[in-house]
Amino acid sequence: MLEDELPGMNKLMAHVQAFDPDIEVLAQLRSVEEGRAWFDANEIPDLIISDIQLTDGLVFEVFEHLERRVPIIFTTAFDNYMLKAFEFNSIYYILKPVTRVEVGKALAKFLSIKEHYKPDLKELDKYVRTGNSKLKRMVAKSGTSYKGFEISDVAYFYSKHKITFVVLASGERLMLDKSLQLLEGELDTDDFFRANRSLITSWKAVSAYKSYEKGKLAIDLTPAYDENIIVSQEKASDFKRWYGKG
Repeated sequence: MLEDELPGMNKLMAHVQAFDPDIEVLAQLRSVEEGRAWFDANEIPDLIISDIQLTDGLVFEVFEHLERRVPIIFTTAFDNYMLKAFEFNSIYYILKPVTRVEVGKALAKFLSIKEHYKPDLKELDKYVRTGNSKLKRMVAKSGTSYKGFEISDVAYFYSKHKITFVVLASGERLMLDKSLQLLEGELDTDDFFRANRSLITSWKAVSAYKSYEKGKLAIDLTPAYDENIIVSQEKASDFKRWYGKG
């Protein structure tokens, strides 16, 4: 949920809870910067409720980097963003002041169409896990030249500001011209795991993991990564199975 005004956030929360007390709100974000950081570190939720004008810019800057479609309920004091909102999978556009009735209508619409946004996760998982890649080596950019390396030398891949990097076990960092999404489909899933939206780690790079809030996991990497690496509650069990698989 993204809303830059605290009273507006509280009112929106109350309307959502009134519709269904069991709805879990994963985050309350107040700026574009907070939004980018959260979506980089967490799995994309089933639904987003968002204001359009935040403290540091338009929320569209957050959503243009999402890797898959997700339904969004927009709330705003302005009607001139309506057409733009539909470019980002808007399913409902609420003009402020936000009322309980309008929030209820928007959530009811989401429930009626949510199956259209849900991939067949079992089939996708089966495809990824049985598609054992033969990728053995890659080429990446080092300064103004290019360097080849063995996949067995990779510690982890990560993405930042729409640029993909690879960190080798030696600590060397190189720049790649592939997205994490493409890499995920080419790597051997016995050796590599997509920890979150911004990082794919090799098994040997994980030095330890520990429990984190709300069923999530925090993992430590070697070479060290400069941000906290959090595995979502939904992926925690898969990570444990992957890490413990011999």
